Order: sequence, then structure tokens, then C-alpha cells
Amino acid sequence: MAVELKKNTKSENIPVIIFSTSTDPTDIMETKELGASGFITKPSKISELTKILKNFIINYTHQAKTENEKRSN
Repeated sequence: MAVELKKNTKSENIPVIIFSTSTDPTDIMETKELGASGFITKPSKISELTKILKNFIINYTHQAKTENEKRSN
């Protein structure tokens, strides 16, 4: 799914976060190589999940703003 989102210019900047029970470093590395923005292992504390999601939202918003500014100039 991450690969397909990254291929499309309309969705290429949408962060893809994998939420998995796997803690295998190979799995984590492979999902990032396929375009995932982050990897969260289950079970996860709600506070940790909230913090990670807030960071993704801040980064995505900043990236979108920067790209819009580039297009307007």
C-alpha cells in the first residue's frame, strides 16, 4: 500500500505508519524501504502513539506548507 501511495503525486506525501506486532529489525527496515514513514510496534502505550502521530502531523503540515510556497514562487 505504501508503494502505491508514493507512486501517485496526489498521495506521495501522505505519511504511512505501520502498526505491527513484529519487532524484527528486518521487518522495520523493509517497510521503511517500501515507503513507510514510520513503524510502531504493538502493544503501544496510547501516550506514545499520540506523541508519534502528533510528530507526523506536524512534519506533514510543514512539508505541505513548504511545497505550496515553492509552487507559488
